[in-house]
Amino acid sequence: MIATGQRQSTPEYRLRHRDGTWRWFSSNFAPLFDASSTLYAYVGIASDITPRKRAEAALQRSELTLNIAQELGRMGSFVFVLGRDYGALCRHFGFNLMS
Repeated sequence: MIATGQRQSTPEYRLRHRDGTWRWFSSNFAPLFDASSTLYAYVGIASDITPRKRAEAALQRSELTLNIAQELGRMGSFVFVLGRDYGALCRHFGFNLMS
């Protein structure tokens, strides 16, 4: 940040809260310049992103569970967009759209 004089984002990081729990944070900082373009301060903000990190971890666990269940059941899943992929989906399952 000092070398570039530009706004900077820091990597996500963890800090221990005073209650002993760990919290995830993301920070952004920007330099402040006076009228003569002299750097006189930095301003920044740190955001607690713990709820987002928990949701991401829950999604990863859910996806892993689904993948294991599909593998054990010899199943799979797919996604198609109505209107665009409908014909391909019908052909895949042996249906003729013209009949």
